[in-house]
Amino acid sequence: MNFSLRGKLFGLAGLLLALTLVLGIASITSLKSVGDKGGSMYRDRAVPLRDLGEARALLGGIDSQTLRSFTATGDTKAAVAEARADEARLNKLLKAYRATELVDAEKSALVAFDADWKTYRAAVPAAFKLGMAERNTDASVAYFGTIAPLYAKVDADLANLIGVNDRVAKQINADIQATNGSSRKLTITLMSVSFVPSFSPLRVRRFRAKKIPSDAPPAPTQS
Repeated sequence: MNFSLRGKLFGLAGLLLALTLVLGIASITSLKSVGDKGGSMYRDRAVPLRDLGEARALLGGIDSQTLRSFTATGDTKAAVAEARADEARLNKLLKAYRATELVDAEKSALVAFDADWKTYRAAVPAAFKLGMAERNTDASVAYFGTIAPLYAKVDADLANLIGVNDRVAKQINADIQATNGSSRKLTITLMSVSFVPSFSPLRVRRFRAKKIPSDAPPAPTQS
């Protein structure tokens, strides 16, 4: 089927418009994907990494106050008060952390943390009570025999949660880079395809330029 030049030009314009539309939709989709992943990177990874690091510091503070409670120069009442304040802040951080988007590895790690944290919290008051009674030797035995190993387990649980978040953050970053790369390739491909039809009018113009001029003498006819 032969189309007029006008029809061909309209067809090419429609094709270019369609390619531009596809490119726009692909770009918007890619930007949304990158935006969602970027938001998740901060909300579900960067903030938890900060909070989990602070939680480890608070756990260390509780451990220090436990030791302080039964030392000869320690203030047992002040140590108990500070330890309880650190415990409340730690629980608040963990509550906020649980509200983020958790992957399966984090959920499993939290189960281990909850069990060890519960056991550790139940064991620490024994050292405080012995310190209050000035039974420092018994408190020391309870600390090094029971409390210190439990502290090490809880600290390891928090370190594991930090490690999981770090790995997930790296994976999200890799996904963002992959999305950026695929979007760039798609954009270049669509732009390249859109240039192909633009050469058709050039070919049409060249063909028209080669036609016989209107003032050329008519071809001889046979009588």
